[in-house]
Amino acid sequence: MASWAADHADAPAIMQAGRSWGYGELVAEATVLAEELRGIGVGAGTVVGVVGRPSYGLIVSVLGVFGSDGVLVLLDPDLPQARRRLMLEQAGASLLLEVGTEEQDMADGDMALPRLRIELHSGAIAPSQSVGPLAAGRRLADAAYVFFSSGTMGVPKGIVGSHQSLGHFIAWQRETFGIGPGDRVAQLTGLSFDAVLRDIFLPLTSGGVLCLPDDVPEQDGEQVLRWLEREQITVLHTVPTVAEFWLSQVPAEVSLSALRWVFLSGEPLTEGLVKGWRQAFPGSGRLVNFYGTTETTLIKCYHEIPDDPHPGVQPVAKSLPQTQALVLNAGQQLCGVGELGEIVIRTPFRSLGYLTEDGEVRSPFRANPYRGAEPEGLYYTGDLGRYRPDGLLDILGRRDDQIKIRGVRIEPHEVMNAMAAHPAVQACFVMARADETGAPALVAYVVPKADSSPTLAELRAHVARLLPAAMVPGKVIFLEALPYTP
Repeated sequence: MASWAADHADAPAIMQAGRSWGYGELVAEATVLAEELRGIGVGAGTVVGVVGRPSYGLIVSVLGVFGSDGVLVLLDPDLPQARRRLMLEQAGASLLLEVGTEEQDMADGDMALPRLRIELHSGAIAPSQSVGPLAAGRRLADAAYVFFSSGTMGVPKGIVGSHQSLGHFIAWQRETFGIGPGDRVAQLTGLSFDAVLRDIFLPLTSGGVLCLPDDVPEQDGEQVLRWLEREQITVLHTVPTVAEFWLSQVPAEVSLSALRWVFLSGEPLTEGLVKGWRQAFPGSGRLVNFYGTTETTLIKCYHEIPDDPHPGVQPVAKSLPQTQALVLNAGQQLCGVGELGEIVIRTPFRSLGYLTEDGEVRSPFRANPYRGAEPEGLYYTGDLGRYRPDGLLDILGRRDDQIKIRGVRIEPHEVMNAMAAHPAVQACFVMARADETGAPALVAYVVPKADSSPTLAELRAHVARLLPAAMVPGKVIFLEALPYTP
């Protein structure tokens, strides 16, 4: 990005609400911030939290953390306060950057961390602040960022990513799909999910324009589609459930004719959604089905949807360079064509592993049984799949009870733990059931304590204070007792 900025300093890099910032301005401000951070003790492996709304100041903060060799923990301000605090504690953050003036009330309940306020529209450190030198804290060697998924033990699970693996993916996507200076990329991904890195770095390493929404709520499909049309977005990343929701609210004047690529990931992409999208926007570009996990760094397989989509759930086809998607049976042998097994990803471009309670990084990768000299070479995804005679890979659900709601990976145990913490709950069970539209939705089965009568609204509000919105059950069914097998 810096090399592009040197020759195209005035080219627009970021746009929001009719205002633009050039590459030269962005690189200069991020460099200043990086130097300021190094001056107070941020260095290789120092964990730095960044919280704020999508804005120029937020992007400068992300680049400043990377430029200081710090490790990024990006926090969505809409997450419950307790969730943000837990994420910062798990990651061992030494500093918190707050972007914009409106975040003060939100951040007061986070950890007692040193913090710096970053101006929303300039990316500069707000005046009259003094921090540092920072106390010695956790150092995550070779790390670039930490993002969290739902954990099986009732706490979020931190996954540590590397610059090398992130760079490998961004370079591949840029070159494969011809992303360049004429492209305008939307940033609509939630800030606490690793997929937001695609939104941010794909345009900024391609000479394109990163378009930030201006208070456009994702759940208001009509507003989102009008914004995509108005900004002439050419590249879009989203989740199938979200795209399907947008299709129910398409304004008559929206055609999305500027859109070249729509990348969908996070959950199964259905034939019905593909046809519905093409019917609503016949003049828009191609659809691409992405498949991958945070553990293996964003995406590792893809399939450009043909004019005649496959029946049912769309498969994936090709793997990224130096990557294989294997299907193994219970005996750890390669499955034959049509044989169901677990999808296993082999790639050197993966995450560094999981954060443990003592701050160490534990690898989730196993030795490759076919290459004894290659340690920790395989990641077992927990997804079931099978190869078809035409070489395409069908993805057929989970082998464990992990579920996805609107593309968010959820461990029901974490939701159950949050629900059980309510003082009126004796016991509970959480699972996914199909809602009226056929999409998966969380349902909680609750046994109240004697002489207690919790309401649906009370229980949902309680969980919402602890967990992200996608993890709040939409329906609660009250029982006298949970059913058990012998």
